[in-house]
Amino acid sequence: MTYRLSAASSNVKSFIESFADPKARLRAIATLGDQSHRTAKAIAWIKANCGTPLRLDELAEVAGMAVSTLHHHFRAITAMSPLQYQKQIRLRMLADDVDAATGLRGWLRKRESVQS
Repeated sequence: MTYRLSAASSNVKSFIESFADPKARLRAIATLGDQSHRTAKAIAWIKANCGTPLRLDELAEVAGMAVSTLHHHFRAITAMSPLQYQKQIRLRMLADDVDAATGLRGWLRKRESVQS
């Protein structure tokens, strides 16, 4: 955690220092936005294809980034790796299915008891 905070503070510091030069500021904002947009593409792809095996090289191709760059930016945005993110989505879907099935069973029991 200490490393993350110190790395984040140095990134923030260099980002803030870039505001002294307008061209550097514009470059920093454009690059940050571009990487975020590309990472968002990867996130959307994982959500749309959460049932298929995750291959980082394919995901990086979808995002238009190198695997290491994607992994770095993905962690910065989601605080987890792409594989962890996919597992979390799968677990949420499973939990929703279980909740729906449990709710349906309860509703059917109520309906049967009312009809009896």
